[in-house]
Amino acid sequence: MLAGNRRATPSAKICPAIAAAAAAVCGFPCVVKQRSSRRGVGVIRCSGAAELEAVLDSLWRLGEEPVVQRFCPPGGVSRRVLVLGNEVLGATEHCAGAGEFRANAARGAEVRAVELDRGLAELGMSAARVVGLGFAGVDLIADGDRWLYGNRVIDGTSQKVVATLDIPGIGELFVERADYIFTDVGGGVCGKAESSKTYQDDA
Repeated sequence: MLAGNRRATPSAKICPAIAAAAAAVCGFPCVVKQRSSRRGVGVIRCSGAAELEAVLDSLWRLGEEPVVQRFCPPGGVSRRVLVLGNEVLGATEHCAGAGEFRANAARGAEVRAVELDRGLAELGMSAARVVGLGFAGVDLIADGDRWLYGNRVIDGTSQKVVATLDIPGIGELFVERADYIFTDVGGGVCGKAESSKTYQDDA
């Protein structure tokens, strides 16, 4: 959906397209993801055709629907933009540890608050509008000297991200904008829309 609305995302191929076609689009190294993946689980970097074919075969046999995506160098760095309505509340940068390319807090990535320029703020708000979420966490990944959508927009974000941002008056703001927000039983802060959802790009 993001790619279809002319939003910049890494080149990706949805399986069960053959591995050769995915490699032609994405090159090597590439990254294989389960469509339902969260917290970095089921995200695998493949350095060549034999490895890619083996990973895809294993996931297909398990009934998974993998996505093959171009690896964006340098890897290990992402940002999450927290969007509420028509404004950006803040953003965090996630940096993976040595030898790890998955910049997920659940996998030990360092999380810190960062300032966004207007262009990256607009990227976050635009993605939230495209998928129809009033409160969203928009993932961006570094690709050289630019930032791309990480093919994923979630309904809200984790409490760790909210705590890292340390936004003054955030509790009162959440109460004021309760039409966009609820807190789930797992401890996350989530968004309301026509239907609450996690979005994984199909392009």
